[in-house]
Amino acid sequence: MPREYIATRQLPFSAWPAADRRAWQHLFREGDLLTDAGSGSHWAAATRQTNRRHYGCFLKWLERNGRLDETADPAERISPESLDAYARSILSELAPKTVESSLVGLKVVAKALAPGKDWRWFDAITARVKQWARPSRDPDACFVSIENVYAACLSELYRLRMRALTSVRARLNYRDTLMVALFTVAPIRIRNMAMIDVGVHLIQRDQAYELRFAADETKNSRPLRLHITPELTPLISYYIERVRPCFPTCGSAVLWLRHDGGRLATNSIYQRVIARTRQLVGRPIHPHLFRAIAATAMAGHSPDIARLAAPLLGHAHFSTTERYYIRSRQFAASRKVADIINKIRSGEEIC
Repeated sequence: MPREYIATRQLPFSAWPAADRRAWQHLFREGDLLTDAGSGSHWAAATRQTNRRHYGCFLKWLERNGRLDETADPAERISPESLDAYARSILSELAPKTVESSLVGLKVVAKALAPGKDWRWFDAITARVKQWARPSRDPDACFVSIENVYAACLSELYRLRMRALTSVRARLNYRDTLMVALFTVAPIRIRNMAMIDVGVHLIQRDQAYELRFAADETKNSRPLRLHITPELTPLISYYIERVRPCFPTCGSAVLWLRHDGGRLATNSIYQRVIARTRQLVGRPIHPHLFRAIAATAMAGHSPDIARLAAPLLGHAHFSTTERYYIRSRQFAASRKVADIINKIRSGEEIC
């Protein structure tokens, strides 16, 4: 959902009706021997934020249209009639895929607020919207080969490294290019990229770096450990030791610093990656698209390699067997994608 839309069309939590605030907080209550945990207690922090946004937008729409009854039960607000009107309203303002995402998020909240209620009518609506919705942009138009993106990053990083990097612009270009290179070999979510701290998430082991995130830092609430190809080791070290100290407040552990020394926010990373990829390969590539590019590159070689995409991207299933299989294969998957990139670039056969 566009940020400018959220800023004007979301009812702040403090302005929610008291009943809705209580119901929302009840979703995350802790359980004990006699009481079940709240139905949203398993949501990761990012999921809670996203779902609160979806529900806040719905409440704002109700308020704007004189439908927000302060005394109503929260679950009763979401009715077939109100949802139909809400969906038609946002369809006139947002892209179809964004509408689909908004309704699915609202449905998740509805089912959490009233898990015993019959929501099959809501399932039917979201199923129809999903079938009808089409991406507002053709993702294939943005696809470029992963090896070309990676090669362009390496070339640019070494070119910049040959210079003194005395200007702010040159240092920012090195930072942004290294960020693109990391997205290429370790296609993590943008939230995880923004939170990287040196020595906490980015750790050097022998001749290579690793990325590590705890379970409470990932979307699927599973630990994430990824291998970074050794080819990037000197370039990462150069950034940490020579480029990063030129930013103010570099004494912090934050990896991606703004020009004024603060942590680079997710929306800034999004914009910088799009701008840098447009300069490097002639096409804008947003951070999330790197995940699709990595999966496509792996799937294009063999079914066995394609299976590694799930643990690499953190797309875990919920059965116990797959849970431990995916966790054990995650690190191997990141090594494999790095090997594939290097072999493609050197002309070796992929098997």
